[in-house]
Amino acid sequence: MEPLEPPPAPKPTTTAPGFAAALADNAAACSGARQEAERLAQRASSRAPEIMAAAVDVAGNERVSALFSAQRSAVETGVRSARTNAHALNARIHQLNATITGFDDALKECGDLVAWTQAIASDVRDCSNAIAELKVRGGT
Repeated sequence: MEPLEPPPAPKPTTTAPGFAAALADNAAACSGARQEAERLAQRASSRAPEIMAAAVDVAGNERVSALFSAQRSAVETGVRSARTNAHALNARIHQLNATITGFDDALKECGDLVAWTQAIASDVRDCSNAIAELKVRGGT
């Protein structure tokens, strides 16, 4: 019987620009960690009958068997709860990512509006200067 190995540490996020990209990287890392946790939970659940059978053989006691069964039920309940929480967290991360992406897009649009108003102001100045030059040359 080989020992269970701990899940790998989350990978560092990339240096992609923007908070939305960092959030997406974090969501991907959380998803990978969740999948690894589920894989380990399934592996532990599949090994539980072996461990329980070995313990019962060694102990030869019905009470020990009942305790192990209760512990297995508690572990399985904890695994189900952890999976539910992981799915809920994943959904919240996706919602947050969508909100931040929308905010990022809105900021880009504001930047485009500022650039457009600066271009219009420059055109108005050019027209005003041209009219002033015509007045000076025309004498009116």
